[in-house]
Amino acid sequence: MVSEENANDDESTAEEANPSATIRNETVQVDEEISDNDQREQQQSSHVDVNPETTFLSVSAFQNHALLKTIHLPQELKLIFENAFLGCSGLQSIKIPSNVYSIGDRAFYKSGLFQIDLREGLHTLGNLVFACTPLRLARIPASVKEMGEGTFYRCFRMISVEMPGRSFLPSQTFMHCYSLRNIALREDSSAGYRSLARCTYLSTHLPNENDRLQALQHRFDGLPVHGLCYYHTYYGSASNTERIVSKLEEIIASPSENQQQSQQDCLGMTPLHILALSSRQILPLYKVLLKHCPDDVITKDKWGDLPLHFACKIDAPLEVIQLLLEESYKTMEEPMDLGVEGILKDSNNQFSGQTARLLLQYHTKERQESLGLESWRHDVALGMDQVALEDRWSARDDRITEVLRKLTTFETKESTALLELVFWKARMEGDGYWVGDNRSDPSIRQKYRVHCGIGIAVPNILPFLHEDEDEASLQDETM
Repeated sequence: MVSEENANDDESTAEEANPSATIRNETVQVDEEISDNDQREQQQSSHVDVNPETTFLSVSAFQNHALLKTIHLPQELKLIFENAFLGCSGLQSIKIPSNVYSIGDRAFYKSGLFQIDLREGLHTLGNLVFACTPLRLARIPASVKEMGEGTFYRCFRMISVEMPGRSFLPSQTFMHCYSLRNIALREDSSAGYRSLARCTYLSTHLPNENDRLQALQHRFDGLPVHGLCYYHTYYGSASNTERIVSKLEEIIASPSENQQQSQQDCLGMTPLHILALSSRQILPLYKVLLKHCPDDVITKDKWGDLPLHFACKIDAPLEVIQLLLEESYKTMEEPMDLGVEGILKDSNNQFSGQTARLLLQYHTKERQESLGLESWRHDVALGMDQVALEDRWSARDDRITEVLRKLTTFETKESTALLELVFWKARMEGDGYWVGDNRSDPSIRQKYRVHCGIGIAVPNILPFLHEDEDEASLQDETM
């Protein structure tokens, strides 16, 4: 059984960094060891280009390199030894070359790995390889034959994993993967000690671990479209898109599937949910599903999430997000809250600024179009452009808040302007003055405007117009 404590015991042992790395495109020309100056330079760099002739990364090659953000690995690389990137908190993504056939124990343990690209040809994954990282998605290549314990232990943000059908799930493989929602197992597979324990989302509807295992083994029984959407990345490279699309069309057109294509699996997911969580995003597949099952775009799974929510969680391509937004608004017969504002405010959804702007535009489209002044609409649009330019979540959140506040302010100004006209006119008519009869005496009109009662009405009416806004700030900006 693997434990986090055992892994910590090994963290203190760090060997000398791999001498075949090149820093900032400058090759380190040392055969056996790296000088102290070169080590200091390496530890201060954010990007590393590994020497093209390198065939392995040595034990602890980049361990605890806190500033490392990007690295380019050569095609000749075959082995990544244990602890190679352990503790590299700034390393968010990496592409593993297709010639790599083994990744050692704790190679990426406690790194900042947000996404990983594992290629076919990989044979072995050691213990705790990706444990305690913020990985969202994982696709285990079909070529992997050996997998150690605790591979994804404590990957608390992992929401989806694709597995080609392993016969055995090692101990603690997904233990403490609180966010895990999308996973399927082979029917004859078995699981080691607590391999699916503490998976909070799964245990909500499948509290017993044995029941959980059985449900995932039979998840796609009688649901071939679901199965295709889950396993489609194993049907060939991305260049085989037409073949995959044709296969999907063929399954949907079959008589047996006509009655089942809109069904939900044991997790309440439609094929569209599964596709939105795929490690390989293929727009034509979405279009086929939406053509045959348009209502799936607004169907919620057992946790109340739409396919749109999943696509945002994994930072799907912009064209996928746009398609789901367009089809959602088109399919809704009555106004429905898509939860867009919640998506925008969730710090766990680290999508691009361009995606944030797109979501914000669709979320506020009707409100923008209803603004009376072109200058106001232009001002809101400029604010959204600033959202698109900001990829840091905290700063982007402030800009989103500013856009929504500005939009509310303009709406409030319009509302209070209308109220003022109504009170102004009512006060004049109540005293026997007709607005049309007093154009020659503007002083009377101005007198009634000042004393029409709007100053008393606005503070009492605004709370009902904007219950969630700060009343005092709105009054300051609209009076």
